[in-house]
Order: sequence, then structure tokens, then C-alpha cells
Amino acid sequence: MQPILSRAAVSRLTVTVLLGAALLALAGCATTTPAWDASFGQSVQVTLAAQVRDPAAAAQPRPGDSLDGRAAKRAQERYEQSFTERPVQDSLMNGLAK
Repeated sequence: MQPILSRAAVSRLTVTVLLGAALLALAGCATTTPAWDASFGQSVQVTLAAQVRDPAAAAQPRPGDSLDGRAAKRAQERYEQSFTERPVQDSLMNGLAK
């Protein structure tokens, strides 16, 4: 019975497949970072800028809208106490089964 492909054809096919695999492997090493590096950090800057209420506030001599000292102190105290006081739980069912 005659082989379908000659030895030379099999050899060429093997070389072609190995060369193609090598080229695909090298394509994975191709650099794409210049496009990404050009915009690195822009999303952080945009997000930070979106959180600023009034960018010119530092140049103004008067303080911005805020609480008076006593109200701010009490709010801070309540905030700190919220971490030390634990809520009372009647049962495992959050009070449904008493």
C-alpha cells in the first residue's frame, strides 16, 4: 500500500506546523503596553476630580457649608460609639420567635 504523503511532504508539513506554533508563541510576547501606558492613571484622576465639590474652595477666605462645633463633636461621638455598643439580639431569629 502506498503512503498518502511522501516523506518529504510530511517533513515539510512538520516544519510548517512547528514554525506556525513558534510564531503564535512569539505573538504572545508582542508588546501592547504603550497604548495602555499612555492613559495609565487617568481613571483615578477622573474619579478623584468627580469627588471634589468645589475645586476653588481653597482660594476662598470664608469656610464652606458645615456644622457648628458642638454638632460636629456630637456627631463624631455618636459615630465612635456605634463601633463599641453592640445591638441586643433577642434570639437567633432576630426577634421573630420570642
